[in-house]
Amino acid sequence: MICIFSPKENETVSILTDIQKTFIAATEKRAAVDGNLTFQWDDLVREGVDSSVPEPVTLRWEGACGATVSLWPADYPEQVTTVTATPDTCEVRVLNLIPETTYVWQVADGPKSTFVTGDGPRFMYVDGTTNVRDLGGWRGRDGKRIRYGKIYRGSELDSHCDLTEHGARTMVEEMKIRTDLDLRGKGEIAALEDKRVLVPYGVDWCHIPEAPYDNIFSEEWHDGYRQIFTLLANPEAYPIYFHCWGGADRGGTVAFMIEALMGVGEEDLFLDYELTSLSPWSTRSRNYPPFQKMLATFEEKGDGDLHRGVEVYLKEIGITDEQIATIRTMLLI
Repeated sequence: MICIFSPKENETVSILTDIQKTFIAATEKRAAVDGNLTFQWDDLVREGVDSSVPEPVTLRWEGACGATVSLWPADYPEQVTTVTATPDTCEVRVLNLIPETTYVWQVADGPKSTFVTGDGPRFMYVDGTTNVRDLGGWRGRDGKRIRYGKIYRGSELDSHCDLTEHGARTMVEEMKIRTDLDLRGKGEIAALEDKRVLVPYGVDWCHIPEAPYDNIFSEEWHDGYRQIFTLLANPEAYPIYFHCWGGADRGGTVAFMIEALMGVGEEDLFLDYELTSLSPWSTRSRNYPPFQKMLATFEEKGDGDLHRGVEVYLKEIGITDEQIATIRTMLLI
C-alpha cells in the first residue's frame, strides 16, 4: 500500500531558497547598494556561489520504493511529468515548478495528492548554465501578469558555460524553446560557429549583437533593438530564450525593456535586474551609473513616465503600434 508522506495534502511549499527569499525581502538594502561597480559587461568574471537555481520540492511516500511519480498542474492535466525514484528510495526531487500553482502527483497507481507552490520569481535549473529565469509572473498592465513559459532570460549556453545533454533536454522538452536569441558580439562567438548547441534539437538560433544600458540610445544599436522587438512580435518564435554572456547586462537591458513595455512596476523592474546578483556574475544594482542613465533617458522620453518612455523609444527606432500590441497580447494574461 502506498502512503503519501509529504507534502501534505494542499500544503503550500516554497520554490525559493532561503538566500533568494532574504535577497528579495531586503528592498531597502538593495536600494542602497553602492552603484560604483567594477564589472565589465563584455568581459565577465565568474565568482562566488551560484544561488540562482530554485529550491526543489521533495516528494516522499511509503510503500513503493523505486516507483515512478507522475506530476501535473491541476488545471493542465495533459502536462504530465514523470520522475523515477532511485532503487530502495521513496522520494524524488522536482524542479522548475510554476509559482502559485496547484499540482497533483501520484506514485505509480497509488492515491493522488495535491500541493501548492508559493509565490515569487520563477528561477529555473538548466544544467550547464546559470542565471536562468522565466519572465512570467510579473504583474503588468491592467492587473494582468506576464505569461509563464513564453520567454526566458539567462546566461550563454557555451564558451564560459557548457550546457549539458540534460540541460539541453530541459530547454527543449520542458521549456519547449523554439528560438535561441543570442545577444553576444560577433567576436564572442567567432570560435563557436559549429557549437550552436540547441540547433541540433530543432531550435532556431537568432544572432543579434547588442550593447546594454545607455548605449541603446546610440544610433549604431538601433537596428539591433528593432530586430529584437520585431522578433518578439512574431508568435512563431515562442517560447524564446534570450541571453548574452551572463544574462546580466545585455540580457538584463532587454528583460527590463520587455517588462516595462508590459507595465511591470518600477520596484519589480529593479528587482528582476538585481536578481542577477545571485548568479556568479557579480553584483548588479539599480544605482549603477549606466543603468541610471538609461532610466533617465526613458523618463525624459516619456515626460517623466518610464513605461511610456520605453514605448516612445521603440517607436522611434521603427517598432509599430501593431507590433507592440501583438507583443502585449502574447505575453500578458
